[in-house]
Amino acid sequence: MLRGDGLCYFFAVGFAETGRFISIGFGFENVYGHGHDDVGTGWVFEVERQCSLVYPGIDEEEFGHSKPHQSQQNPKDHLTNEDVVQLLNAQPLNHFAKPGKYDYCNSNYALLALIVERQTGIDFREFVKLRIMNPSGMKYSHLANFDSLGLVNYTVQGYDKKRVFADNIFNGAMGDKGVYANVFEMLAMDRMLRTDYLLHPDTKNQMWAPQTVVSADAYYANGWRVKWINGQKWAFHNGWWKGFRTYYWRCLDEDKCFVVLTNNVQGPFLRTIDMVGLLK
Repeated sequence: MLRGDGLCYFFAVGFAETGRFISIGFGFENVYGHGHDDVGTGWVFEVERQCSLVYPGIDEEEFGHSKPHQSQQNPKDHLTNEDVVQLLNAQPLNHFAKPGKYDYCNSNYALLALIVERQTGIDFREFVKLRIMNPSGMKYSHLANFDSLGLVNYTVQGYDKKRVFADNIFNGAMGDKGVYANVFEMLAMDRMLRTDYLLHPDTKNQMWAPQTVVSADAYYANGWRVKWINGQKWAFHNGWWKGFRTYYWRCLDEDKCFVVLTNNVQGPFLRTIDMVGLLK
C-alpha cells in the first residue's frame, strides 16, 4: 500500500519467500485493453474497426475454470492466441450476452494481444516487456512462456488449500493472464501511470471512463473497473488464475494505491473496501 506522502506499507505471509514473483490473473489488459491505445511513443492502434473474425462471446472464465482432461495435466503444446480465435469461431451464437446486457469476458483480451502482434509484427511478450515493463522499471516482471520454461520450474506455485494447480493447455494464451511480477514492480507501474510518459492524458481518461453499469456504484471502463468510494474515484481490477488471486487498486483523485498478490485461492475474495479504508 502506498500513499502520496511517501508512507508505504509492505507485508508478506504464505508459501513463498518475500520478493518472489507471483502470477497476475488479470494480465496487463489494464494498460493495453481499450479502443485507441498508445502504449509508448509512436505506437497507436486503431482496433475500433470492423474485424473479419467471427467473435461469439465465449467467457474465458468459463473454460478457464473447467478441469483439464488428464492428457492436459502436462501438455506438450499450449494453446496459442490463434487457437483462441478458432475456439471462439466454434462457439454457438447463444454464447453472446443478450443485446444491451453486460457480460464480462476475459477472452476479449486474448484477441487484443493477437491484434497487437499482427499490427506491430512483434511477439506480444516482447512488446509488453519493451513498451510497458521496461519504461516502468519492471526489471524482472515478464509474461511466462511455459513451452520454454515449464510451470514446475517456478518457485511460486498456485494453490487451492494444499493442492497445487497443474499446468494445462490454456496457460499458453496471452493477454488475459500469465504475467509474473511482485508488489514492488506493480508499484513501479503505478508510478509510471501517474506520469504522461507511458500513455497520453487523453488515452488515460478514455481508459478510465465508465462504459457499462455493473452495480449501483460501480462501472466497467476500458480494461478497468471503476468505483467511487467516499467521493474518490478508484480504478481497479481483481483477478484469478489457477491458484493465484490478485488485487490492483489505484486512486485517481489522490496519490495512493494498493497491490495484493496471493498464491492460494482458498476462501472468498478479500473485501477490497476494507483495504481502501486502510489508506485514509
